[in-house]
Amino acid sequence: MQRLGGNEAIIHKCLAHTPKGEHSGNSTKLARIYMRHDYETQICDAWNRLGAHLEQVMAAGNAISMPFSLAKAA
Repeated sequence: MQRLGGNEAIIHKCLAHTPKGEHSGNSTKLARIYMRHDYETQICDAWNRLGAHLEQVMAAGNAISMPFSLAKAA
């Protein structure tokens, strides 16, 4: 996603990463009260860019190299 122009903070949101301390109760009062924007538009754009890129790769017939085999063992 980053290579396709995605912002690092948006990529973390796409992957459901939470900032350090958010679940431990250490987030600041300021962030809990004022930082409520969900970045839905930016997240949708990032996923759409990735989807378009993957469609181009598949249409070109390029194989994506995988570090492991997806085939079931016999």
